Amino acid sequence: MYLAVTNFVVMVVNTFEIDLSHVFSILDDIKVVAGKTVMFVVNCIAEIKRLHTSSKEYLKTKIEATRLQIMHVEENMKHLLTYVENYLADLLASYIQLLEPYLTSIENTLELLSRRVIDFEDKISVYILDMVDTVLGAEEVQELVMVYNKYSSWLEELHLQDYIDQVAELFEGIGELIMQDIQRVFGSYLEYVKYITDAMNNVYSNINAMPLIAYSKHAMNIAHEKAKWVWQHYRLNENIKAQVHSWIENLDKILLRLLNAIDMDARSPTKSLTPNITLHPDIGLIEYSQKLPIEWNCFNELPKFEQLQLYEQLKDHANEVASLEKYRYYLMNTFYDITNNISLTSAIPPFSAYGMVIGNHHYITYDKKFYNFTGAGECSYLLANDFLHNRFSAFVTYKIENMEAVKKSLSVLVEGHHIEINSNRRVEVDGLCVDLPVAVDSQTWIKRTGERILVHSELGIEVECNFLYDICIIELSGWYFGKTGGMLGTFDYEPSNDLTFPNGTAAHTIEAFANSWHVGSARCHSVNHATLPINLPTSEESQTLDSNQCTAYFEDQLSPLRRCFSRVETGPFYQMCLSELAKNTGVCTSVAAYVSQCRRAGVDIWIPQKCVHCPTLNGSTMNTSQLEVYDGVEAMLADVVFVVEQSSCIKKINLAELVSKLDTAMNLQGLNTRFSVVGFNGNKFSEPYTHTSGGEIWASLKGTEKVLRSLQTATSKSSSSGNQRTFSAMQYVSRLPFRATASKTIVLLQCTLCQETEDEYSHMISMLLENDITLHILQPHALKLHSGQGKASKVYGVDLNGAFSGRNLKNLMPSFPLLRQVVLPKDLCVPLAFETNGTFFNMDHLLHKGKGAHRLHIKKFIDVWARRVTLTATPSQCQTCRCIANQDGMGQIMCSKCVSPSIEHFLKNWGNLSIGNQRTKVRVADYVEYPA
Repeated sequence: MYLAVTNFVVMVVNTFEIDLSHVFSILDDIKVVAGKTVMFVVNCIAEIKRLHTSSKEYLKTKIEATRLQIMHVEENMKHLLTYVENYLADLLASYIQLLEPYLTSIENTLELLSRRVIDFEDKISVYILDMVDTVLGAEEVQELVMVYNKYSSWLEELHLQDYIDQVAELFEGIGELIMQDIQRVFGSYLEYVKYITDAMNNVYSNINAMPLIAYSKHAMNIAHEKAKWVWQHYRLNENIKAQVHSWIENLDKILLRLLNAIDMDARSPTKSLTPNITLHPDIGLIEYSQKLPIEWNCFNELPKFEQLQLYEQLKDHANEVASLEKYRYYLMNTFYDITNNISLTSAIPPFSAYGMVIGNHHYITYDKKFYNFTGAGECSYLLANDFLHNRFSAFVTYKIENMEAVKKSLSVLVEGHHIEINSNRRVEVDGLCVDLPVAVDSQTWIKRTGERILVHSELGIEVECNFLYDICIIELSGWYFGKTGGMLGTFDYEPSNDLTFPNGTAAHTIEAFANSWHVGSARCHSVNHATLPINLPTSEESQTLDSNQCTAYFEDQLSPLRRCFSRVETGPFYQMCLSELAKNTGVCTSVAAYVSQCRRAGVDIWIPQKCVHCPTLNGSTMNTSQLEVYDGVEAMLADVVFVVEQSSCIKKINLAELVSKLDTAMNLQGLNTRFSVVGFNGNKFSEPYTHTSGGEIWASLKGTEKVLRSLQTATSKSSSSGNQRTFSAMQYVSRLPFRATASKTIVLLQCTLCQETEDEYSHMISMLLENDITLHILQPHALKLHSGQGKASKVYGVDLNGAFSGRNLKNLMPSFPLLRQVVLPKDLCVPLAFETNGTFFNMDHLLHKGKGAHRLHIKKFIDVWARRVTLTATPSQCQTCRCIANQDGMGQIMCSKCVSPSIEHFLKNWGNLSIGNQRTKVRVADYVEYPA
């Protein structure tokens, strides 16, 4: 076969006359070029290998150096902890060493005195015993005793006992005389010793009673005890050392793993970077293969570095080290634990508890058991009841609305009164609608703050209903532990027995449990509408809703509620969230319920901004932090708030006539006006609170007149507590829900001067100007003139531009010359009114009673006042409005002028200068005297 092939090749060469020598010369050239190429490739590979080796050594050197530095840090940390521990021990020892000589000296002195007194007592006792032994040991006495014993029966018949008693009394008298002599001899010495002892005790007491010594000693004792308790209770020394050791060990392990990974990459046969060269010159084959540690298919793509084992390890450890969220929340959770443990309310029993009724379907018992239930229409269910003393009862009532059972009201029976909080924000007491705040009796009151209504009783029950998110909380004092029952459980810290019948047996279904606590009509039969089949979303929709909303709030580590995860369990609220999503009612109710529980657990978090919206003029809503500019405001809206100090002077004023005249003046200017009333400084309600009309904060003229009359009726002659906080009341008013672009006016009626400080004044003037609020003041302080009384009684009021009197009945142009003569009261509220373009009017003109001229005078005064207030009630033409969320999760429109108050003030002054107006205006310093 080989011979045949050879012959065939020779024949082909001869036939085509191929010059083999030329072919071999070409092959030699190719071989030379290939050899040079191979050498170049080999040199490149060697250089790459050298770079790889040097980089590996460099990394190993740096990592090893880092490890040594961390070990050095660990040693330094150990030394630091040891130093701190030794320093505290030395400080305690020095403190003890400083006081020990004095305490030892005092103790030794008292001990010496005690020994001296005891020695005197022993000597006296020995002397008396010796005297008794001497007397009884005398021969005469012994013979007398023998004679007595021998002839005792005779002596008894002779009734000699009386004579013996007299003799005994004689001896007792002699003994008393002897003791008196002894006391007289040693009395002066005992008195001297007592005097020295009392003097030393007084000196010691005076030293301890010095304010500096007493405070230092008290503060050091408290600080030492608290620090010692915290250090020992939380084992801070052990925990810090353990944590530092843990961190250093983890870093050390990470560095060791990196070193091992580098070595394994270098030694691994599958990831070896050694090239493979294949040369077959005889067949013209030249092959060079370079193995890469990653996949790289083509040059128009990036290498897949994530396939590197070292890359994966570095990524995992980098994420672990870089993610400090868990450490941050760990520290926050520890802080909450410490603060709750230090708090007396959480450390000293009794411990209160609260149950929740959320929306129409969700219940959380006092022992934190969650379940869903919706009662039948027109049915009532007992929520909680005091079964031991029958002091209170609370129950919920349902009704049918749009073919669905919804919550109608929540009622409380306390002290013989029936208080019903309806879902339309109306409150009934014993069947009659009442406006808030109201004192039901001496121990129970009801008030409203924003969208929350609060019922408080000194008997240990408090009910709070948030109408914005439909959440009602019933809180009980710890004295009711184990004494209650109802739909909210038994309040005994045992969730397992919350769903029990009144006889104490366990309920197997929610329907049976609810039927057992049904009250009222016997025809009512409960069907748990919350568990009926509903149109649940598809699995894909459920997954989307779950991942984007419920999970984002109650499971995601980046949730805005994350700070509270360790304090309040999220499971029940997550289920509540899914239930609300299935009914297309949103997630904000469950979020608000969770936030409410977190705040009661001591974690102050806010309702997320996505749940907060504000109404606009066209009926739409604005999102939180959204900004809208209204240029050329057409809606003539005016919101007026009467801030009334509940003191004796307002009982003499016809407030209804005042607001009626103001409403008339507003209507003549084309203003759509609504009113609100805020009272403060009362006997029962000293803090500022809104007085509602028909369950609403804002009211028309008729409702406002009714509220003002009831406020005057509730004000007693001794209502003023003398600690009025006018600025707090105005701060409260600034948080009321004003309408967008409406002008904001405060009418302050108070009987005394403002008692705030200069710092509070600065804050208040900024608040009023930024919110574009105008302040008008009515006070019963006669305006005096510098030159005496004169025309002072005719001055109605003043503003920054002049004084008003009866001459302004036709023309509201104030008199500036008359203002220059007026002596303004030393009050911080007056400059507030002037800076906001408001007024100060004398309420004494309203206190006149009678008919004829007096009545005409009052009408003139009210007419001038109302027209002047209306003058500044027109809304600003350009306003910037934004939606602000308060802590209760309620959206509030905050509008201000497009031009900031400071710029507007500058432009006004500049205009006055350019016109050349040389008229001197009243400055704040001219009429106010700031407190020192």
